[in-house]
Amino acid sequence: MFQYKAYSLNINSEIEFPEFMPSEKQEFDVEIVLGKTPDQLVGENVVTKVRYQATKNEVLYLLKGAGKIYISKGTSIIVEPIENPDWEHLKNHVRSRAIAAILHQRKWAILHGSAIYKNGKAIIFIGRSGAGKSTFLGAFIKKGYDFISDDLCLIKKTKEGQILLFPAYPQVRLWENSIQLIETNEHLEKGPAVRSELDKYFMKPKTSFIKNPTPINNVYVLNATQNKVHSIQNLPPLEKLSQLLKFSFAKGHLEGLGGHIEQFELYSQLLKDTSIKTIDRPLGMKRESFWKMIEEVEHDFLNPV
Repeated sequence: MFQYKAYSLNINSEIEFPEFMPSEKQEFDVEIVLGKTPDQLVGENVVTKVRYQATKNEVLYLLKGAGKIYISKGTSIIVEPIENPDWEHLKNHVRSRAIAAILHQRKWAILHGSAIYKNGKAIIFIGRSGAGKSTFLGAFIKKGYDFISDDLCLIKKTKEGQILLFPAYPQVRLWENSIQLIETNEHLEKGPAVRSELDKYFMKPKTSFIKNPTPINNVYVLNATQNKVHSIQNLPPLEKLSQLLKFSFAKGHLEGLGGHIEQFELYSQLLKDTSIKTIDRPLGMKRESFWKMIEEVEHDFLNPV
């Protein structure tokens, strides 16, 4: 078994995830094992989607060409691979969708975004796939910023009532076109391919991975547009809440698991204390225009009005 720390959870896993941080803890929050899963979830309140089913305390993923993943009670992930499975497909779902289900079962909120760290506060970039979240993260790492998360941002209200961002694990992945756009330097090195058939690579940040929970200072909603110039805009309060709900990761889980009310209340509190704006960025930006936009975003969060 492999022992890890990731997503603020201590994990005991039969499957190796070298990107996670090793842990010496003897007590675990989550166990990942190979074994037999249910063929399907049953009951009156089962919600069935194309790739998964969800009900109270249970989520079952059915992955073509890979196998099944059964997540239950916020503590257990069982992986049942088919013969000669696509292991990378399975593992990718375990470290993203399955972990998201675990966190949802524990009543955490998850934003689909990446986060950097500055002056004791977190700055989060959220948006749909392809909006540029990891590209922004890579750009700020290149500028020397420390980072907290790539792709999943874990948010929880503490017993003291504070909304904090919790670390995921110290990994950054970028497509080749993003690497060409931002260019690497002494703070960000290109590593091996994520998969042999993908033009996407693990990156090696030389800045620090922040391991402690962090207050959230700014959230930027990234939109890839056909506009010719970029812009940073404020949002009205109701639209801020709408955007947070819209870019919650794997939010379909909650249809079966429950938790919509808790998530709504958490985001409602978050927007009271956090600057939330949109960034419209043109598709196909050239390097000079891209870095001008990054400089303006940096000026925005370093110089609040």
